[in-house]
Amino acid sequence: RESIVPDPAPVAALMQELDALTMTTPVVIIKAVGASGLKNTEVLTKQDPYLLLSTSGNSQVHKSRVHEDGGRSATWGDSFVLHPAGVSSETVTVTVMNKNDLKQDAVVGRVQVQLSQLLEGNLTNRLPFEKTVTLTEAGNVNKAAGEVKLVLRCFEQASLVPHGADPDETLNTELIIKAVGASGLKNTEVLTKQD
Repeated sequence: RESIVPDPAPVAALMQELDALTMTTPVVIIKAVGASGLKNTEVLTKQDPYLLLSTSGNSQVHKSRVHEDGGRSATWGDSFVLHPAGVSSETVTVTVMNKNDLKQDAVVGRVQVQLSQLLEGNLTNRLPFEKTVTLTEAGNVNKAAGEVKLVLRCFEQASLVPHGADPDETLNTELIIKAVGASGLKNTEVLTKQD
């Protein structure tokens, strides 16, 4: 019997292409902080808002947790990782829904925005920044339905994303410098030791 050994060159080329793709594909981390001024879709009770986030280049829809009895405001704090095919060509859709137990969930409001507009030139700085988007009513883009606060971080390559990166981890950081010691200092005292 003769064993067949596959040519490793095509496999290696494919692996290099895959590595190059993951090294150059940007990564966007979006944290859905919360919403305010939401249109009320409930008559007798407080609405239970949640957020849906999707991009035009990917069929995946990200869903936040439901803010039970949030009413006209919501707090989520959920983060989503996007791998856009192209920053200039992608559209991000943010939709706020009201969870209903007895009937179909209702659309509170929606906005579609170009990813490049959402990032506003922050593709390479890797620092978190806040962005508020205004929702409009379904079927009436001239009527506001609330605002959603997002915190975004963008990395030009997947390899630059710190493990477990939180989009707003550096919004409120301090720089702490600790002086450990010194050696080889020039003595400026004549009669005593310097402190």
